[in-house]
Amino acid sequence: MKIAVIGTGGREHAIAVKSLQSPDVQQAHVIPGNSGMLMTANLCTYPSWDGSFTSLEHYLRKQDIELVIVGNEAYLQAGIVDYFATSSIKVFGPTKDGAKLEYSKNFAKQFMHRHNIPTAGWRTFTDYTSADRYLKSSEGMIVVKQDGLALGKGVLVTANKEEAGVFLRESFESTDTVVFEEFLEGPEFSLLAFVNRDYYNLMIPARDYKRAGDNDEGLNTGGMGAYAPVDYVTAEDMAYVESAIVKPTITGLLQEGIEFTGILYFGLMKTANGVKVIEYNTRFGDPEAEVLLEAMQSDLVETVLATLAQRPYRLSWKDGYTLGVCLASKGYPRTYEKGYSVELPTDISCYSMALERQDNSYVGNGGRVVFVVSSGDTMEDARSSCYADVAKIGCEHIFHRNDIGLFHK
Repeated sequence: MKIAVIGTGGREHAIAVKSLQSPDVQQAHVIPGNSGMLMTANLCTYPSWDGSFTSLEHYLRKQDIELVIVGNEAYLQAGIVDYFATSSIKVFGPTKDGAKLEYSKNFAKQFMHRHNIPTAGWRTFTDYTSADRYLKSSEGMIVVKQDGLALGKGVLVTANKEEAGVFLRESFESTDTVVFEEFLEGPEFSLLAFVNRDYYNLMIPARDYKRAGDNDEGLNTGGMGAYAPVDYVTAEDMAYVESAIVKPTITGLLQEGIEFTGILYFGLMKTANGVKVIEYNTRFGDPEAEVLLEAMQSDLVETVLATLAQRPYRLSWKDGYTLGVCLASKGYPRTYEKGYSVELPTDISCYSMALERQDNSYVGNGGRVVFVVSSGDTMEDARSSCYADVAKIGCEHIFHRNDIGLFHK
């Protein structure tokens, strides 16, 4: 069979690579993709796609594609799954109403409140004056979230009111709603599940690193690295998360008439008062997907088809650890360089986040450029192997964090 993955970056490249490992898959198309992905055999991109679902359907039928996995959240918000609801082409992802758990922070907070799902306290504001007044009256750490999709960068956590004020003004230039959250402390982790209405299949926990700099300093990004599994998530933690968070979320969606199908991502924090939800996503995380799919021994396409059929399917995982490091353009997540040459060796495992292929060479063409992944029996083995591969990439215009995996206990 042929499959398609919708999106442009490293997550979509990882989904396509994992799908191609299935004996039933002969070809993968990443739409629109990026030309750096063509390093992978039997992978095609469709860079000329105009973004319309009508032209996408025409392309899928012309290429005899039977299964579509939606990687990028913007297409879910735009209603790609709704469009194909009556089509013979299988599309794996939630409809627009299910995707609202991600693209509306206010909706997600209200949803968790309605269904008694543990999360941080919050206040929602729909006008700048009231929000600014609340900010000026607040004390201690400040957490501000833009309502809407922001590529992982629509959140500010700071004790600096001046910095928060600038972020608030900028937020109301792009959205009409912001959410102030109670500041919580504790290690974070991500838990992803294959879901189809009341059916779910949990993946192993992963941890990602959102801040641009070492020691979790700097601005929030789309993710600078990740690893799995997570040592500090115990069996007791998982039992609690499943009973207090996963099941109530899935039950709550059904109670509200939302038949969610796809990947449900729980962004979680292990606080002194128990695990709480920081955010929902409604697709594979990026960069969690690159790490989890590398660590996953099960066939991804079989897993997706089992989910669509609500058929029991046992997920299996590599022993040891899998760790990945993002190499980003200098200046990211603000103004960054583009168009520089990247020397990419062939003996490393990596995914193209924003590489452009020019003849037999590569050029950096975005903020997060390439993601390197490696596995090992221990965390130290995985770190050593991954950073050794990172060092093989020659380019003075990119940077990376040096501490991925150090905070894993």
